[in-house]
This record gives sequence, structure tokens and C-alpha cells, in this order.
Amino acid sequence: MSETNRKIDESDAVVLVSPEYNRAAPPALTNFLDHFPASSFKYKPTAIVTYSAGTFGGLVSAQQLITLMNELGSPVVPSPVSIPTVQNNMEADGKTSNEHIIRGVDDLIKNLEWYGDALRNQRKNAGKP
Repeated sequence: MSETNRKIDESDAVVLVSPEYNRAAPPALTNFLDHFPASSFKYKPTAIVTYSAGTFGGLVSAQQLITLMNELGSPVVPSPVSIPTVQNNMEADGKTSNEHIIRGVDDLIKNLEWYGDALRNQRKNAGKP
């Protein structure tokens, strides 16, 4: 786990992709995040993508992950992506023709790059408070 922590610590941003089961984020994901100190995530933006077989696309899971990442000091970028009825909206190879999902991912990437650059520059120039 120390190698994984080093990689997280050296990263400029975090991307979480999560299913939703029983209206919750999977315990394996939250347990994974709990293994690392908050300082590994602090002042690094997080992008969240959730999906589910249902019509809400993991919105409850996304809200739980937003709360958790904010508690770890990792601001969550605007416009998380939720993929409803994933079995109908995604191909087996991970591609989609759903324009709403494609636009959402494009916006999420733009936001993550912007926040990642801003927070990396601030950490570099001013350090962490």
C-alpha cells in the first residue's frame, strides 16, 4: 500500500469511477480510500463518475463520495458524471454513443484540468497551508 500511497501523493488529481449498489458507494472503494492519510488527497481535485443499472446513474453514491473526498481535503470539481442504465448506455469496450454522457465527460475533464493546474501551481508556489 505504500507504493500506492506514493503514487496518490505524487498525483495532481484524483478520478473516482464508481458503481452504485443498494443506494450506496461500494464499501470496497470507501475502505480503499480510508487506507491512506488525508494528506495524500489534500489540495488535489477529484472528479467523480458514477453509474448504475437504474435510472439515477449512481447519484446517491456520488453524493457520498463528494462528502468523503471533501472531508479528505480534496475539492470535488463541478459536474460529476452519472451514467444511468449503464447496460443500455455503454458498450462492453467502454464506449458510448450517448451525447449527454460524452458532453458530461468532456466538461468533467476540462474542469479537472483547470482545478488540477490551479491547485498544483498553488501547492508549488505557496505550499500547503
